[in-house]
Amino acid sequence: MIAKNLEVEFRPELSNYDYHLNTTHDSHSALQQFRKSPLRYYHQRITKRIPPKKRSPEMRLGSVLHTAILEPAEFDRLVLVIPEEVLSKSGAKSGKSWESFEWEHRDKILLKQAEYDDIRWQVDSVNEHPTARKILDDCTSFEQSVFVDDGKHKRKCRFDAVAEVSAAYHDLKRTSCESEDEFWRNVQKFGFHRQAAHYSDLFEAAYGSRPLARWIIVLDEAPFETYVRRVPKAAIELGRIENAETLRAISKARETGNWHREGAHDDRDLYIPDFFYPG
Repeated sequence: MIAKNLEVEFRPELSNYDYHLNTTHDSHSALQQFRKSPLRYYHQRITKRIPPKKRSPEMRLGSVLHTAILEPAEFDRLVLVIPEEVLSKSGAKSGKSWESFEWEHRDKILLKQAEYDDIRWQVDSVNEHPTARKILDDCTSFEQSVFVDDGKHKRKCRFDAVAEVSAAYHDLKRTSCESEDEFWRNVQKFGFHRQAAHYSDLFEAAYGSRPLARWIIVLDEAPFETYVRRVPKAAIELGRIENAETLRAISKARETGNWHREGAHDDRDLYIPDFFYPG
């Protein structure tokens, strides 16, 4: 739950890059990181001995899709299609021509023609989806960075799209799932229910009401189908409970200076699931 006495800061001018540079406030990704490895959280966010992970090609394309749908003017300004002649014969980004081109346009997002065409098709899929288009047209802000300090925890999030009048936020998800019916696996794997709870709590802190949370799901294989689905309230409540446990564990680690996972120093059998053993 969000405390009554809290500090809320809106940072609409903050770029996605600068948002991620901030490590004083915990994002959903930071909470996820702590759940996996408290020690990695400590050395990446506090001692800074571990640099942030580089974005994977899938993450990069997901970020580009966000820009194309939520900030189309920025997409047109930043994105540049790579001419075939600067690539190697196999189409790889290598060789002197590519290195020269990359350096000359280092302030741009460089996409191969096929990547660009797929992004445009995904944008069309969202824009041609009547529910998705109406939802986005009703939004009052996009890529809104919010920082909240409730006196116990400092948390942050970056809303994809917010509709203040209807008290709703919408989270764009590009997924490799082959159908909508498989998306729950991503919810489980990446903790999207915890992310929804994190966003919902910070929305309430920032705007004063509990929001309706939606996922705009875009499949990343042609024909790039789009689905608009509300986040189940039960999933958000579960995420809220799990987030509270994580925040308590972070507070305890800060107080005690013990950043090791519980049981990390035990001498015991390695966990192996039952299906590993025959019979």
